[in-house]
Amino acid sequence: MTIAMDRSNVFKPSGKTWEERAQFFINYFRNTDERYPEDKWKRGLEAAEAWLKLIKTQASTDEVARLLQTMRENRFNGSGWHDLSLQYYSWAKVGNFEVPSFEEYLSSSKE
Repeated sequence: MTIAMDRSNVFKPSGKTWEERAQFFINYFRNTDERYPEDKWKRGLEAAEAWLKLIKTQASTDEVARLLQTMRENRFNGSGWHDLSLQYYSWAKVGNFEVPSFEEYLSSSKE
């Protein structure tokens, strides 16, 4: 898989649709080690499933903004969450939804 970086689409795995990307994260969070039943894994699965639902429907601005806030609040909960949040941010930006600047989104402050 080739990964390109630019400001409009944070990560662009070639040949992957947004739906395929969301499904990847659903599988990732669903298959986490059951010995570590931390709430962050369940929230990650729920967030990825919510993203897939938004992809498949006519997402409202409010729905996208709420999930963007969830992604931002959880992006420090491991590499899976971080990657999911970047993909979601990219999808929202490319879909012309209102998003903060990339620098602001990645700022280190935990809200």
